Amino acid sequence: LTRSLGSVDDVALISSKYLTGKYGDPDWFGPVKSLLEKSYAAVLDSLNDKSRLPYHPSIYLIPFMLSRKYKIGHDLVSSFFYSLSYPDATDFSKYSTYIVASLAEKFPQHMTGIIAHEIAHIIAAKGEVKITEEDLLLILKNRIEFLKAKETIAEHYYSYFSEPVSSSIKKWNEMALLPETEREVSEKMIIVDQKQFDALIFEERLPQFREFVRTKLENIKTSF
Repeated sequence: LTRSLGSVDDVALISSKYLTGKYGDPDWFGPVKSLLEKSYAAVLDSLNDKSRLPYHPSIYLIPFMLSRKYKIGHDLVSSFFYSLSYPDATDFSKYSTYIVASLAEKFPQHMTGIIAHEIAHIIAAKGEVKITEEDLLLILKNRIEFLKAKETIAEHYYSYFSEPVSSSIKKWNEMALLPETEREVSEKMIIVDQKQFDALIFEERLPQFREFVRTKLENIKTSF
């Protein structure tokens, strides 16, 4: 479901694989797909050095939203993910971008910034799904700090996009922090935890994905 980097017109697959209910209706998906294709093409076209992106990640629209809970001291903090770069459902070694369907519906003007934000993460990782020793140590120490560190690294790559895409990333980042954004995106949306998310994304390939993650972690342990 990913393609090698070619011309800007050769955009990646925009998939409705997970969509159900009104989101699975072709009358809903058709216009949204066109919007995403246009936004994606604008992002790719804005890259100053297109060789930095080794492949075109697929985009999956999903009718559920991931929520991760972290314990900070005595407090339990929830973090919602409107979009994320995550292993592709069919090729775990590559990333795909997963976007909550209601986000595309309610914030269409920010799709370019959202896609570019995720592409920045993928460029930062050089397109490789991996867990480094430094990542594992930071995750074990403080998961929130790990997420912040990943965002800080991705920010370095915003300059790889020309205007107006570079500014659109920053505008979306500001919008994403607003409480009303969370309310609008999460309204009537199914909220799932990490285990549920993985089960929904990988379906019958979930055991293989778990083995993929286990192998990555084992490789790190042997390096300690």
